[in-house]
Amino acid sequence: MAERFLIALAIAAGVTGAVYLIKGWLAQRRRRTLRIDARAFATPGHATVLYFYTDLCDPCRSVQKPEIERLAQNTTNVIVRPIDAVASPDLARTFGVLTVPTTVVVGPEGRVMAVNYGVTRQAKLMEQIALV
Repeated sequence: MAERFLIALAIAAGVTGAVYLIKGWLAQRRRRTLRIDARAFATPGHATVLYFYTDLCDPCRSVQKPEIERLAQNTTNVIVRPIDAVASPDLARTFGVLTVPTTVVVGPEGRVMAVNYGVTRQAKLMEQIALV
């Protein structure tokens, strides 16, 4: 009985350690990504959302695209730039795109403010844009 408890405890500790290692790696990757010079995508007086997608991505079409369209309709100070990650692999690599959809919020001065991997709701994008 005690042996099973120790095994379960060791497994739980291993899983917890792995989770913290993965979180640390992702945080480091985001910090590196945030140092990208995105002035080429900046628009004075406006935040820019780079929306990386692929044609074969179901969540891109069914969930993220409608969220991005609502964002564009409900705000006047945001420019949305859709980017096909397959057609622009160097650009996707530059912004650290690991999965699609990925959204990148760029401030008016060209500083990357946020990188979102996976589906991101309009409300979260609005919060990130408000920080710009």
